[in-house]
Amino acid sequence: MEYLRFQIWTCRSRGLDGVIDLFRLDKFEKLSEIPLSTRVLDLRDKVQDSHFEVYIDGSRIDGGVGLSVCILDGEIQHKIICKKLVPQNTVFQAKHAALGETVNWAIENKK
Repeated sequence: MEYLRFQIWTCRSRGLDGVIDLFRLDKFEKLSEIPLSTRVLDLRDKVQDSHFEVYIDGSRIDGGVGLSVCILDGEIQHKIICKKLVPQNTVFQAKHAALGETVNWAIENKK
């Protein structure tokens, strides 16, 4: 796909100033014009000295949308979070909501 559509809500934070021209949002941008260092993230498989592993999912089944979060302490199931969302939500939104649930859990438990 040569073009990537940026929508207004994508860039509400000022953290992308200088990376993306905020005045050109909600227009088509050629991916080749976005610096490679901005498009590619170097993610490590594991965080050093972490005690928990987290697996998330968002899905749509039979018109329903939901999310799940599985938090493992070693190989032991520590916490499961499952939530049903309204049918108007997208899978993308469900996955982001699952990330939010994970962050909230980490903050509450200071993990």
